[in-house]
Amino acid sequence: MTDLGTLDGYTDSFAYGINNAGQVVGISFDWGFEMVRPFLYNKGVMIDLNTLLPPDSGWVLRSTGGINESGQIIGYGLKDGAEHVYIMTPRKTKRP
Repeated sequence: MTDLGTLDGYTDSFAYGINNAGQVVGISFDWGFEMVRPFLYNKGVMIDLNTLLPPDSGWVLRSTGGINESGQIIGYGLKDGAEHVYIMTPRKTKRP
């Protein structure tokens, strides 16, 4: 068992899924569930999934549901104020 910690400013976290690469998805939240953010935990680092979106995307991700072996993440969030499901697909990034 591993303590994943929480996102900064949150008190608790809950994991929803893990893949064979050890990537974990879940939510970090405050005591009253007033603030909830989905995360990806990868190689010892917890990342708020909202920080991976372009600022003008119109999305506010609220939860995760799982992660597959390709690193695709499913969950739900708000798109322009309406609730929708999402799938995030990782992109390979160029390294300098």
